[in-house]
Amino acid sequence: MKYEAPPINPMPELCAVTAREMVQLQSQVESLEDAVLAIIKRSGSLTKDDRKTLQDFDLVIQTLNGLTGFFERLEEQAAETGQADLTLASDAITLRKLKDRLRTASSPLAE
Repeated sequence: MKYEAPPINPMPELCAVTAREMVQLQSQVESLEDAVLAIIKRSGSLTKDDRKTLQDFDLVIQTLNGLTGFFERLEEQAAETGQADLTLASDAITLRKLKDRLRTASSPLAE
């Protein structure tokens, strides 16, 4: 009789790795934002374009934060049930456009 290993569900590990990468990216973007702000301050005053640039950094940081939580929730779901529900995992996301994009394929993903 041939031994067969139990099926492996890579989804929780994949989500955990992705969430950790999002945290790392968020930290790097925050450092870039600080550097850009320092450069802008040295130039004298904030222009309308400078403010827009800083708002763009903030949006990227918020998006990465939302994605981190999303992948953490997917990891929990996949570990517990073997499935990942995009709608449920995106419930806590406060950025409406991001939530909508993540829910595009809202049916549960099987392992």
